[in-house]
Amino acid sequence: MKRVQYIAIAPWSTTSRGRIRPQFYGYKAEKVSIDTELDRLNQVNALQIKEVERLSELKAKNDEMHAKAESASVETTLTRSLADALISKICVYPGNRVEIVWKVAGFGEATK
Repeated sequence: MKRVQYIAIAPWSTTSRGRIRPQFYGYKAEKVSIDTELDRLNQVNALQIKEVERLSELKAKNDEMHAKAESASVETTLTRSLADALISKICVYPGNRVEIVWKVAGFGEATK
């Protein structure tokens, strides 16, 4: 952002004949330009604040899931709370075929 050079004489000062001094004709245009830039920066700031709030919410959810994963890593049996945290649904088909739909993508799949 460019800086405004301050002049000792106020912009509304006039000459002895009541006319505005020529060096101040650009003042209004420069003020409009600076005000426009300020409005743009305020809009950018508002968007950044919303993004920070959104990211904070995501971080809180991530921290919660991380805490659940930590507690699940020490479990030796499948408890009701662990099943609720990890399993979306269980489908049972004829012939004793069972399909588990996990809440976490890739969970329970064999790694190569």
